[in-house]
Amino acid sequence: MHSVLKTAVWLSACGGLHLVGANPVKLTHMAIDEHSDINILPQDSLTHLSAHVTSKNESPKVFVHATAQEALTDKGAAAAASFKNEYNTTGWDKLWVTTSEKENVESALFAAGYLEGMLTWQSIYSSWVNMRADWFDGGLIPIGLQEWIADNIEWTRYNAEHDLDHWTQRERAFWAGVNNTIDQLDGLVMGYQDHADAARELTKVDIYMLSADGDLETLVPMYTEESRKEKAEQEQNEWESGQEEQRKNDRCSALFKVLPDKSDIFMGHATWDHYQLMVRQLKTYDFRLQCSPESIARGECEVQRNAISFSSTPGFLWSLDDFYLTTAGLLVMETTNNNYNDALTHTITHKSVPCWIRGTVANLLAEDPEEWSEIFGIHNSGTYDSQWMVLDLNQFTAGQDLPPKSFYVLEQLPGIIRYQDMTQQLNEDGYWASYNVPYFPEIYEKSGWSDKYEKGGDEWSHEKCPRANIFRQQQSSVTDMDSMKRMLRYNDYENDPLSLGQPGNAVAGRWDLAKGEKFQLDGAIDAKVTNIAMGRDMKFWAVNGPTSDQQPVFTWKAYENITHMGQPDVFDFDWVEFQPFP
Repeated sequence: MHSVLKTAVWLSACGGLHLVGANPVKLTHMAIDEHSDINILPQDSLTHLSAHVTSKNESPKVFVHATAQEALTDKGAAAAASFKNEYNTTGWDKLWVTTSEKENVESALFAAGYLEGMLTWQSIYSSWVNMRADWFDGGLIPIGLQEWIADNIEWTRYNAEHDLDHWTQRERAFWAGVNNTIDQLDGLVMGYQDHADAARELTKVDIYMLSADGDLETLVPMYTEESRKEKAEQEQNEWESGQEEQRKNDRCSALFKVLPDKSDIFMGHATWDHYQLMVRQLKTYDFRLQCSPESIARGECEVQRNAISFSSTPGFLWSLDDFYLTTAGLLVMETTNNNYNDALTHTITHKSVPCWIRGTVANLLAEDPEEWSEIFGIHNSGTYDSQWMVLDLNQFTAGQDLPPKSFYVLEQLPGIIRYQDMTQQLNEDGYWASYNVPYFPEIYEKSGWSDKYEKGGDEWSHEKCPRANIFRQQQSSVTDMDSMKRMLRYNDYENDPLSLGQPGNAVAGRWDLAKGEKFQLDGAIDAKVTNIAMGRDMKFWAVNGPTSDQQPVFTWKAYENITHMGQPDVFDFDWVEFQPFP
């Protein structure tokens, strides 16, 4: 484990410190309305808690501490958490959660989830209201979708809790990791439900759907009659007019940039989403986990400790952006690839593990990019089909090419996982860019992109679409951290002909600036960047909100009728540095 994280590891050898308060403390919560500050704690405050667990059937006892170290050294605690409420001043709340070395893994992860649910319940509720408005116009969740999710939770939980004879050694490690995630989810649900007021009750399925927001991109159209009818009508209109629809689900831009002298590598990601989803958090999970793959291969079940730092959203137990740094030295990013092949979509079953859980398990267990790819491919759900990129920061040596197996690219479809060592291409080209178009020919063909290209032309090409061209031209401008930040916030659509005159075709798209039918409150809602040195210490820079580098600052004042609970009126935030300890 890197030295920078030593302060975040449970200090089991230290003696106990006096707790603030002789009895467990529950924080008080202010009543809120849609236009109030929704944070649980005073602005810019830093709170430190620990949780003692009797069983998963009982609420943990929670104690408040003066410092993070006091919380970490609470002898009886299963987990500790620190939370900094600064969303309205920096654009991000910050959360750090650590589990105990002494308590059993199940109880510790349950306590970790509980503390997160307790500390962030009001922003979780804002995330839920905004997400429901985004997916269902604030209405009811389709019964079929609720049943699919409930069946999936039941199937996943059963497999996670039973060691089946036909499993391979790697599957045993995988299911142990899934069980860890379920324990954390159970705690999050109880922590939320214990502290939310009656007007803001959420069910277990509601809270599960937050982390599964990416998977919902695949599932919602399957179980929403209106979506199916609209899609059929849209396809018929396209057939009659001979014109393709404007893509509305582009989700994220990403870049790996190797400097020409190979002295450094810069890595960055811009999340694309609907602007309703701009209530954000930066998180570190430092967890003791069950059963590393290596120990299971030896016929044992040896616990291991691992940590991840990532950008996220309240109530999400993973990033969804996706952007992660791990103590194994991995940098993991993802951009979404749409699947236009309905025949593949119809093969999706609830007897599979959703993308959000597989991604979480891979991040916490994998020691290298190939192992990450293997773990992620187990029980592929075929939901949230994406391109994943994994770089092993440990393999970097200044002035030299990356050795083989340092950089992997993976793409997913229902029933298909395709991954490959792309280190040589990164070395030769000096960059890898990702922008929501499949790279591997098999994935491109089977997901219907080749058909779209035949009808729509270069916009559907991996090599010639607008962002491919922009990255190809602009990546050489990256020479340091500041220029990397500018690259991920780049949108000069009025002057850059490669944007084809559209504000949504840039690296940091802004469809809110488009005219007519192309207008949407959608685009790049943030950016995160790091380099080799920062990434090895699990540090990165982040900025929240649509880009204002070359465009006007985004404000909700013109869209007050659009649900955006918990958000400020104006998004004019600067970059902030996130570290994996409070």
